[in-house]
Amino acid sequence: MKKYLDRALAFAKSEVVLCAAAVLAVLSMAAVPPDRGYLDYVDWDTLALLFSLMAVSKGLQGQGVFDALGAALLAGVGTGVYSGFEQAVSKTIRIEKEYRPDPEMTKRYTELFGLYLQLYEANKDVMKAHAAVVRAMEDLK
Repeated sequence: MKKYLDRALAFAKSEVVLCAAAVLAVLSMAAVPPDRGYLDYVDWDTLALLFSLMAVSKGLQGQGVFDALGAALLAGVGTGVYSGFEQAVSKTIRIEKEYRPDPEMTKRYTELFGLYLQLYEANKDVMKAHAAVVRAMEDLK
């Protein structure tokens, strides 16, 4: 049993963000119990894309690609190919597009979020009742 607890603890330490997200997701279910409507909230295309990116990154990491690239940059700096780390990075990393928040839109979305929170509080009981009716109708099918 201790072996499994040690492995679980090691996993939690290595995957802090994942574990925190899982704990918070479970806690949020206490406030709003899950139902079939949850599946409609998920953007499956985005999740598939993110999963693919993470899988490719993990595969490259497992093959030592990132270690090799880092070692090559360090060797370039150490042998004088690059004058320093800043030059090594600027010569090897290409930024095609940079995204920055639009302060005006940030202000507007912050206002909208405040309104959303008010709408949620005012309508959560009605929406729970609506979900229950929809569930009952689906059970009749």
